[in-house]
Amino acid sequence: MKKNLFSSLLIAALITTGISAWAQCKTPVPPTDPATRQKADEYMAIYGDAIKEGNYKVAKSPLLWLINNAPQYTSKLYIDAVDMYDKLATAEPDAAKKQVLVDSMLLMFDLRVKSCGEEASVLNRKANASFKFNYKNKEKLPGLLESFDKVFELNGNNVSDGTLGTYMNLVDLNAKYAKNLNVDQVLQRYDKVVSVIDAKTKVAQEKNQAPQIEKLKGIKTQVDDSMVKTITGLGGVTCDFVKKNMEPKWRQTKDLDMAKKMFVFMTKDNCTEDPLWLELADFKIDNGEKDFALLKNVAIKHISNGKMDRGEELIKMASAAAKEPKEKGDVFEIMGGLEVKRGNKVAARELYMKANAADPSNLDALSKVATLYMNSFDDCKKLKSKAEDRLIYLAAFDMYARAKDNQGMGRAKAQFPGKDEIFDLNWKVGDVKNIDCWVGGSVSIRTRD
Repeated sequence: MKKNLFSSLLIAALITTGISAWAQCKTPVPPTDPATRQKADEYMAIYGDAIKEGNYKVAKSPLLWLINNAPQYTSKLYIDAVDMYDKLATAEPDAAKKQVLVDSMLLMFDLRVKSCGEEASVLNRKANASFKFNYKNKEKLPGLLESFDKVFELNGNNVSDGTLGTYMNLVDLNAKYAKNLNVDQVLQRYDKVVSVIDAKTKVAQEKNQAPQIEKLKGIKTQVDDSMVKTITGLGGVTCDFVKKNMEPKWRQTKDLDMAKKMFVFMTKDNCTEDPLWLELADFKIDNGEKDFALLKNVAIKHISNGKMDRGEELIKMASAAAKEPKEKGDVFEIMGGLEVKRGNKVAARELYMKANAADPSNLDALSKVATLYMNSFDDCKKLKSKAEDRLIYLAAFDMYARAKDNQGMGRAKAQFPGKDEIFDLNWKVGDVKNIDCWVGGSVSIRTRD
């Protein structure tokens, strides 16, 4: 029965081929023959009532008769036929029978174009309807993509909003399963979609259509995510890709979403030393992103580049965003590093100790205090006694020990005073001596030999 039905639809296609495509079914063109006109009116009433009741078994025969014998009566014939086959196909469990119904539905779009024109908008609807039922069929993916390509060619900026995201999903499916697209071909289609979104957004802004603007923003995010997914799958996520294909567009638009994606790409490709990476990070922060890890890492980068003011600004922001003990410890440690660069060892030590107090697992901060001591010979030397000038290394050893830094302990011990040096001062191993400089405190005498 379904095979006979589909054959009748093919016959209908042949019948309507000769009808001028410019004809507009918005203006009814009833049959000229009185008897045919009367039957058409009767069938319009019969199928209309059946459609309202969802009785497609009754609606089908008069509806198809109308499409064959009164093809320009109204475009509603094709709209109803598409809806009927859509619902029948959706409910049909048998795959072969379902495909016959889907093909019948798609034929209705073609017949509508032949009888009523409006090729661009009708084929746009056909493409989306075909995607709904055929996107899981790998063999049909290339044909689907070709249909969508034509839709964009015919419609330009008038492509329906829903088609934009679907198109990029279809691009991803083709790249992944049909394997018929490379990075450049994906980007060509992505640029096409973004161009349409930009044009639609401009119109919406001119008309002050806030809901439409927000809708298009959401579509843009969806399209961007799909592009990222596809390019990632093709192995095209590299810093060279970002700089060649994304940076020029970003410099024109300064789009935050694009900046975020570029930043992710560059981070994944370990391009954190590229100045663009830092520029993107700053752009994200300046546009409201207050993620602790981002603030911390960018602060470190600026400090290492000698941009102390920016580094301090960001680490203060990171301090406000810090919630966990480790995060708070990290903030104090970085602030300590700032003070080291400024030559303020006392303030640096205080901050490093606060880092360890906030996060006792942060032994690195204690190791850095010990290193401050190791590097303070010129600050503390009196050049009267080698043993006295070497007391700072004893303090450094003790702090390295607290930090469980064995290598540091070894370096410090190598600088301990010798037995002859403490003998010259009448000191003995175990004596406690005060350190008379910024390091302060007291140490127990030990020797390197």
